[in-house]
Amino acid sequence: MVWFTLHGLKLIYDIMSDLRRRFKFYGLGILGGTFLVILFFGRRSSCRDYVKNYMPNGRVLSEVDFLPKEYEPKVIEKLGVLNIDTAFVNQKILKKGEIDFERSAPREKPCGLYILNYTDSTYNVEVNFKKCKDKVVIQDIK
Repeated sequence: MVWFTLHGLKLIYDIMSDLRRRFKFYGLGILGGTFLVILFFGRRSSCRDYVKNYMPNGRVLSEVDFLPKEYEPKVIEKLGVLNIDTAFVNQKILKKGEIDFERSAPREKPCGLYILNYTDSTYNVEVNFKKCKDKVVIQDIK
């Protein structure tokens, strides 16, 4: 009877040590896999930029940023009156503005019409522009 008990305890001990060994390998695998995922995918700033630009406003502003811009003559005159430079329009207004999709017509052919509102401590500006496949035409600024 004692032999069966000792044999049973040894069997339980062997099973538990085998289970501990398996958990150690499992834990090492999880840690190693997590390290590799962070190493390959963790430090990419382009992913954070993509997530930031996933919303419709961000996507339109990203596309506008990469396309060449053309200003109509009346817009150049209004910029002079408002004391705004085209560099300010490109670097601030067209990057930080909010597009009013209720008043815009993005599906208009051949170029979608957008209305962008920009507000800061100095300026309160509304820009009307058309976004074509190969360029952006700024039509009006108020």
